[in-house]
Amino acid sequence: MKPLNADLNGKTRPTSTKGIATPKTKARLEETEGIIKGDGKKAGEAVMKQNRKNR
Repeated sequence: MKPLNADLNGKTRPTSTKGIATPKTKARLEETEGIIKGDGKKAGEAVMKQNRKNR
């Protein structure tokens, strides 16, 4: 039986993408960071940036 994370050409690909910061996760991080620090402007900007990308 092939491993679940086998790629099309048989190579194994990483199952976790945890370390990779995509723009979406980056915006989310900025958003939570802004909320934690109480910086509403930064949090709002991050949300807007994220919404722009999702369109």
